[in-house]
Parts: sequence; C-alpha cells; structure tokens
Amino acid sequence: MVEIIARDAVAAMMRRIGGAFNVQHVILVGGGAFLFRKAVKQAFRTHQILEVKEPMFANVRGYQIAGMNYAQSVLGSASRPRAAAFEGERS
Repeated sequence: MVEIIARDAVAAMMRRIGGAFNVQHVILVGGGAFLFRKAVKQAFRTHQILEVKEPMFANVRGYQIAGMNYAQSVLGSASRPRAAAFEGERS
C-alpha cells in the first residue's frame, strides 16, 4: 500500500514538473525519505539519488543552521564565524 502511494506521489510530481525539467540533483530528506526511495529511483533512472544521514532530522538541522546564522547577523557578531554545519557534523 505504501509503495503505491509513493509511486502515485512521485508520478504526480513528474506530471507537475513536466517533461522539460532540468534536474541536476535528487536528494531525499525527511522522515519518510525511505518510503519514496524506490519510486524516486524509478522516476530518475539516470540520476544519482542522494540521501542524507538521519533524514528524519534534516529539516530541523537546516532550521537550526538558518536560525543560528540569522541570530548572528542580528546580533552583529563579526568576531564569530557563521554556522556552516550542525555541531558535530562536517560537510
């Protein structure tokens, strides 16, 4: 059942972006990334599909980085470098 829903969702996305799309990167993130893996690989057969480590936390890590950068810009802290990655991880 889940595979059917994922396949239908990816098919709807493909209809929406149309045949003239220019996709360079496909990155799966979010708590349900693993549910869409097979359907996305079938839709983007010639692309490398990337998955982040611990995709369930990808959004919160991104929000944390954005929040830290925003806070530093508002506080005008020129002496400290801007947050480039979640603490403990390196790109």
